[in-house]
Amino acid sequence: MKCCKIDECSRIYELLEEFTSSFYEPLEKRSIDLHEYAEKLSKNAEVYIVEISGAAAGLICFYCNDTERKEGYLASVAVKEAYRKRGIATALLQIMYKQCKEKGMKTIRLEVNVKNDRAICLYEKQGWTRLTETGESACYMVRKI
Repeated sequence: MKCCKIDECSRIYELLEEFTSSFYEPLEKRSIDLHEYAEKLSKNAEVYIVEISGAAAGLICFYCNDTERKEGYLASVAVKEAYRKRGIATALLQIMYKQCKEKGMKTIRLEVNVKNDRAICLYEKQGWTRLTETGESACYMVRKI
């Protein structure tokens, strides 16, 4: 398992396309312009992948630039179906925790679909706490680092 930081907008775009069906709710169903999103991520976020035998198996995108509130934000994490149950999501989250801590963040927040039991279970095992529901389908979670 090899972790790589991705900075280039075009590569981030390729990865978003490659992983879209690996998200609980595929990106194309969310009316997201992948080009704009990739550009935003390349300018403001941290993007990492886990490779296994040269293939991208997992992806994480997060922000750790809110120096005022000292709060990071997990935008996306996905693991391809063929690579699940191997600790890849945990490894990606550990990278995020480390980077956020190094950049002075005190907490990290995320928004997750309330029906995404697999993700919620993983987050809760790692010390995340549910805050409030954002509507019928999502809730916020937070974790101190």
